[in-house]
Amino acid sequence: MLDAGSIALDQSFHRVSMPSDMLERLGPVANQDPDLPLVFDQYLPSNGNNSAQLLMQGYLLDPKGKLGVPTDVQGRVPG
Repeated sequence: MLDAGSIALDQSFHRVSMPSDMLERLGPVANQDPDLPLVFDQYLPSNGNNSAQLLMQGYLLDPKGKLGVPTDVQGRVPG
């Protein structure tokens, strides 16, 4: 089982519960721009060569059209 996400702490450095594990935000932000997130929506576990792997598939989201490239109706960059 993989459980990943942000950890929030209060002013006394005690852990605060988060509403979700935010696994879809585990990947990097393209060009370090928070308006262009890589969103992962498929997670495929795999075993091979004595190692466990997690293949994460998704898309680049550009709802504001910052890249100047075509997007679908949900703001996803094709390809």
